[in-house]
Amino acid sequence: GGTNDLPPLPAEDIVENLLAMHRLVHQSGAVSGVLTIPVMTLGIDRSVQPFKEKQEFVNEKLREFAQEHKDRSFLVDVAAAFPQDSAHRRLWEPDGVHMTAEGYRAMGDLIARAEPPVPLSS
Repeated sequence: GGTNDLPPLPAEDIVENLLAMHRLVHQSGAVSGVLTIPVMTLGIDRSVQPFKEKQEFVNEKLREFAQEHKDRSFLVDVAAAFPQDSAHRRLWEPDGVHMTAEGYRAMGDLIARAEPPVPLSS
């Protein structure tokens, strides 16, 4: 869920689907990493952000969820860490949707540096 859900689904459905997955993880006693959805840019100059409002809405709900469930989840703010700007251009493919190999390595490093909570015994 996430980026691929932006075009076909309402934002509320995306949020509910993602949070349902996190809740299932939590019910099993495990901790979940809550990753925000990065910006998707389109067009010749990559200035078009057709799903910006949906993406921002979903990300805000994901951030709230991570904060409200910090005993069982941790936030990895991919959207904040990897904007599609000139400083991060090398991390993004020209399609404005997918990361480059370097970008995916950087995202892996970001996730690896995250500090998950120690799960409480259930």
